[in-house]
Amino acid sequence: MHFMWQRRREETEPKYTQGRFLSVNSMVRGVSLIFVFLCTLYPSDYLWPVKVSRELSSTFGEYRPGHFHSGIDIKTNHSIGHPVYAIDRGYIFKVRVSPFGYGKVLYQRLIDSTIAVYAHLDRFSEGIEKIVREKQQKVGRFSVEISFEPGEMPVAKGELIAYTGDSGTKAPHLHFEIRDKFGNPVNPLKYYYNVNDKTIPTIKEITFVPLTRKTFLNGYPDPITKKVFYHGKNRWRIKGKVFVSGKFGIEVKTYDTKRGIKNIFSPYSVQLFVNDSLAFQVAYDTILFEWTSYVDVDRNLRMREGNKNFYHRLYKAANDLPLSIYKSDMTGILDLSPGTYNMKIVVLDNSLNKSELDFTVESLPVRNLKIIKRSFGKGKGSIILEKAKDLHMDNFNLEIVNRYGVREPGRLMYNVSVSDSLIKLTYSVSTSRKSLIKVHAVSDSFFYRPVFIPIGQEEASTSNLDMEVYLNHMLKAAFFKVFTNRPYFGPKSFYLQMNQDLFPLDYYESTPCEYDISIPSFVLLGKADAFEIRCGGDSKLIFRSRLNMKPVYPDGKIKIHSQDSLFTVSFDSATVLDTLVCWIDKGEKEKVAYWVYPVDRFLKKPIRIEYRDERHIFLNPIKTAIYYIEEGKPEYLETEYNFSENAYRAKARNTGLFAVLVDTVPPVVVRSRPANGSRYYARDLKEIKIYLKDDLSGIKDDTALELFVDQQKVILEFNGASDYVRYRLKKALEKGTHEILLRAMDRCYNKLEYRIKFTIIG
Repeated sequence: MHFMWQRRREETEPKYTQGRFLSVNSMVRGVSLIFVFLCTLYPSDYLWPVKVSRELSSTFGEYRPGHFHSGIDIKTNHSIGHPVYAIDRGYIFKVRVSPFGYGKVLYQRLIDSTIAVYAHLDRFSEGIEKIVREKQQKVGRFSVEISFEPGEMPVAKGELIAYTGDSGTKAPHLHFEIRDKFGNPVNPLKYYYNVNDKTIPTIKEITFVPLTRKTFLNGYPDPITKKVFYHGKNRWRIKGKVFVSGKFGIEVKTYDTKRGIKNIFSPYSVQLFVNDSLAFQVAYDTILFEWTSYVDVDRNLRMREGNKNFYHRLYKAANDLPLSIYKSDMTGILDLSPGTYNMKIVVLDNSLNKSELDFTVESLPVRNLKIIKRSFGKGKGSIILEKAKDLHMDNFNLEIVNRYGVREPGRLMYNVSVSDSLIKLTYSVSTSRKSLIKVHAVSDSFFYRPVFIPIGQEEASTSNLDMEVYLNHMLKAAFFKVFTNRPYFGPKSFYLQMNQDLFPLDYYESTPCEYDISIPSFVLLGKADAFEIRCGGDSKLIFRSRLNMKPVYPDGKIKIHSQDSLFTVSFDSATVLDTLVCWIDKGEKEKVAYWVYPVDRFLKKPIRIEYRDERHIFLNPIKTAIYYIEEGKPEYLETEYNFSENAYRAKARNTGLFAVLVDTVPPVVVRSRPANGSRYYARDLKEIKIYLKDDLSGIKDDTALELFVDQQKVILEFNGASDYVRYRLKKALEKGTHEILLRAMDRCYNKLEYRIKFTIIG
């Protein structure tokens, strides 16, 4: 059984009341309230921390895997070594040096008690650099942390405190933060108003998400994604309206740009209005570190693109989330009474440039059209439907579609006649014999699910009928998705098998080759042994898949095993945000790999992974580890081996694909300066820089590295993000032959010894 995140892309508790949402008189008023908030909350005359640039590559609150971006990234013209200045007077209370994360970072307490953070530095000012080097010599390693007492390291406003770099990251820039007196990051751009930006945010897509198993969007339980089109004067539109029934939420893909810069940024604020009443608002003013991992709740985790995610949820995935980015108690979960609603999404960037997306939602209960009889001839046919009181001639629409439900060209003429008990549709058509006619209707009282009528003979045979089945796991509901290789119009039934009993499931035909199968509850799914599909008058078994799915509850502990019983995932109490159904599938046959479904689910705590090597596949435990596989790339997980149980154990922050792999290959040197056999003038060689590569387990930190220059061990610098080793020469090397020895070891204890011999010619 596979997992999927299915969105239907289309081009073509109490009910909602005014009193339920914060009401505003107009959109202008809503924006002006935010403008006053921005301008009055953080008055300051802080200096900009660098002179080299005022351009940004990232803004506050952007998505990073597992956390919010807690500052801004200031461009430094793709180079290092530019002066960094104290933005106000105060004192430095901490410096830290690390191969990862912030790299070389400096923390300053300002005179107003706020904190400024300057990160990814190349080096500190002379006095601080001397203290850091002395500490490194004392402890014998690169990574150090030094704290200072108030007044011990005072700095004046505009005083040079460091130089920009690329430590702990891949590209040179200055990561700059401002934190309140309690250490919580706040948006630095609140303090600087002279950023020249007149470009409005871009809105790319909007997704409507069902939030219960009884929610239907355009008649089906799938999410619906619609492209957004620019309409002029800061306004955006979508094509057509969306019909809803039941509780749903809205997500929007939006980002900000700036003229002349290729980077894209997260917006400052996103608001949702229903009939001019504020239904939800998120604004990135401040972020508490204790909630930073909830970035995967604020954004739709499944919609991320690499390390970026611009798909903002405009509803709370859980009601008890006191995130500082939420600007009201409103949940954003919409449960609309029947009627038409004018909706609006307002997106603001940090310069208060505004974009507005207008769209219409109609809330109607859903019904099925009941076909009594159909007949067809050459190029024409008729359909007789059961009469419903609310249906009239002008409620119907017919169109030609292909097997996937997509509109196709062709000539179609039809007539609708209504009697007391029946509705008759007659049509003439000129198109491909493989096309179908889609019949759908909307009355004042109901939305009727479409039905698909073949043009010509119905295909009711099950021969050569292939099916693929997936489970679409939503936030609070799940349903099976069944895809067929061709339309099938014979009898069909869908079941969950429990013990020896078959439990029938309701289904909806969303396209001629696609079915949505309703699952009444997670509990029922957890008790089921198999999912079956039967077709034809004799209920022939066409498809059967064993199920081993287990509900995981927020307040419960559970262990889930693979079908071969070798792989186990354990959930502790309070790991999941809401109830989910979890199961394990085998990965690639030639590897020891397992999928933990559903993928890309937010976890409040790590899950525990265990593989028992009962078949004795792995003969060298020290070289063996568990890896998390993302987009084909293995990420090493800190692995423990239990000899008595022959078991490998690790912790993971995500569900997804895991593999047990063996690493016997040591790191390699990609390039170096100086290169082996090279010749330099002493004035031209200021530092030693060696780039490494390790394709699997990777180098843990600077303790796994040693560097010798002419047989003298030195304190090297290690950039774990870019995988290079550096040593700044304290003085020019003397004329003659010199030797560098680098020793490196990866996490699986594969060792490298690399020698470089070079000559100083003067």
